[in-house]
Amino acid sequence: MKYKITAYEELVKAFKYAKRQMENSKYGIIVNITKKKQQRSISQNSYYHAVIIKTIAEEVGYSKHNHWQVHEAVKDNFCPEKETPLGKIKSTRLLDTAEMEQYHTDIRMWFADEYDYEIPLPNEI
Repeated sequence: MKYKITAYEELVKAFKYAKRQMENSKYGIIVNITKKKQQRSISQNSYYHAVIIKTIAEEVGYSKHNHWQVHEAVKDNFCPEKETPLGKIKSTRLLDTAEMEQYHTDIRMWFADEYDYEIPLPNEI
């Protein structure tokens, strides 16, 4: 069970759940606590689609109608897998701001190496 805790009442609810599990377990339980990070920003996402994906599509000869194909190909190659209740998936929606920036950097470096073209940084557009 995963709890997102932003208020004391939610902490109490999670603790009660853990206590019930502990009482019903022969070997105990494992509790992981992770500090929540800020999800990727709207400006990062806009830059990704309007600059990175658009530039790649244009440079390799795709039309604007192939935007999502380019996104999927790039995501498959560079987006880190994230653990979800349904298993590991690759989705930029699950990245925090630091992970999204690293994702952008990895794509820009790859594109510069493969296509000898530098995708502009956010402050260069």
